[in-house]
Amino acid sequence: PEDTANFADELIGLLEKNYAILDPHLRRCLAQALILIRNRGRLAATTLLPLFFRLFRCSDKRLRSLLYKHIVVDIQNSNKKHRDERLNRTLQNFLYTQLQDDHETCAKKSLAVLTELYRRQVWVDQRSV
Repeated sequence: PEDTANFADELIGLLEKNYAILDPHLRRCLAQALILIRNRGRLAATTLLPLFFRLFRCSDKRLRSLLYKHIVVDIQNSNKKHRDERLNRTLQNFLYTQLQDDHETCAKKSLAVLTELYRRQVWVDQRSV
């Protein structure tokens, strides 16, 4: 654990700086590694979400599909046992700001995440409707 304490931060930094020039397969593998770290509970959702929306700008359709599915399932799983209103408010605020993004794909994916979570009955409160 001490040796891998900064591993997630290094992966995030690598993807943030070089996501546009990385090989698509390598970029997808790095994103899958971050998803695995997130699923193990070693990384917060609020840390990964901005990076994943930045990665939506890539022209890699398989990567965008992977990230979209993970975002929806991750938010759904974080609300499965009990609703974390503070986390939900933070995530909803982020997704609403992404709707105003200049990049069309980011805005569309943000809207798709919001509608999918409403369809799955995860976010059905007054704020998200």
